[in-house]
Amino acid sequence: TISMQLVKNVFLNREKTVARKFQEIILTWLMSHENLLAESRKKEEHKKRLLEIYLNIIEWGPDIHGAGRAADFYFHKKPKQLTTDESVFLATIIPNPKKYDRYFEGGHFKKKHTDFMNWVVKMLLEKAVIDSAAWKKNIPVTVKITGPASKFIEHYVPTDSLDMEQDLEYKFALPNGMH
Repeated sequence: TISMQLVKNVFLNREKTVARKFQEIILTWLMSHENLLAESRKKEEHKKRLLEIYLNIIEWGPDIHGAGRAADFYFHKKPKQLTTDESVFLATIIPNPKKYDRYFEGGHFKKKHTDFMNWVVKMLLEKAVIDSAAWKKNIPVTVKITGPASKFIEHYVPTDSLDMEQDLEYKFALPNGMH
C-alpha cells in the first residue's frame, strides 16, 4: 500500500528482515488508524496528505525525487502544467523509475507501454476522473519527453509515441556522475 511505502521510505532502513517488516506493519497501522497526517483527523484528508507526501518523496528516475522534479526532468514543466498523457506516463513509471529506459525501443515508446498508458486513460474515464471529452483528446496517448530526461535516452526522437517506424539503435546512458 502507499501507507506502507511511505513508512518504509521515511522511517525505516532498507534491510530486509522480519524485524524491519514487523516495524513497517506496526508503524503503518498506527499511522492509518490514527489518521496522523490530517489535522482534522478526517480519513479523506489523511489519504490526500498521505498521497501528497508519498508523491513528493518517491524516486521518479535516477536521483530524481518528488513530483516537481519529475515533471521538470521529463517535461520541463511544473506538476500543475502536466497534460493527462504526461501525468499517466509519470504514474506508469513509479513501480520501477530507475529503469524507465525499458519503456523505450529505438528511441520511441514501446507499443506495449503505449498500450498500457492507453488502458490507464480508459480507467480514468471509467472511474470518472476525466470526462469523455478529455478521454477522446488523450486517446491514443502521445507523450513527448522534452526535459533533460531526453538526453538520457540515446537517439531519443521527441515525436508522437505511436511513431514506431524509425529504426534507431537504442541505448540508455547516464551522464557522468549520476547513478
